[in-house]
Amino acid sequence: MKRLIFLAIVCVCLINSALADKSVKKEHKLDSFNVPIQFCFFPGVPENTRYSRVHGVKFGFPISSGNGVVNGMEASILGSWTKYFTGLQCALYSQCKRGVGLQGSFYSQCDDGVGLQGSVINISKDYQGVGTAVVNVNNGGKGKFTFIGIQFGLVNYCDRLNGMQFGLINIIKDSPHSFIPIFNFNFPEEDN
Repeated sequence: MKRLIFLAIVCVCLINSALADKSVKKEHKLDSFNVPIQFCFFPGVPENTRYSRVHGVKFGFPISSGNGVVNGMEASILGSWTKYFTGLQCALYSQCKRGVGLQGSFYSQCDDGVGLQGSVINISKDYQGVGTAVVNVNNGGKGKFTFIGIQFGLVNYCDRLNGMQFGLINIIKDSPHSFIPIFNFNFPEEDN
């Protein structure tokens, strides 16, 4: 089962890596070349980390950041803050604007993501997949649903859920049954 989950995450990462690059080009002027490995120290240090395209591994000692793309793995001691990643992003504090894959840390924040977000605290706006944390908070998204999938945690909060929550406190703001302990769900009917 673990191999199947890992294989599914890898497939999603590979399929979406090309899409991530195309959507970022419209927003930022990225470097014209790809780098297989990159080392960062602080935001913008060295300078070439600001708009880089990493297709491989990006390391942060102690922090990695930038407005670029990581297709592969971004691992840092304190913070992994590259705006767009496909693959794995991990540190004590992980943050992205758009992420596809696994985001794991003590505190994870993602505006628009697909995959697995696993931390002590997960914060997201629009997310599809699985959220595992002590506290999962999903609000402020602009889509029809702010979370599509399953949340596991002691406290789960979601504005608009299409899926399930498992935890001690489960809250779905826009649902006929907004608070149910242990297990909560919302599978709204599709609009015709």
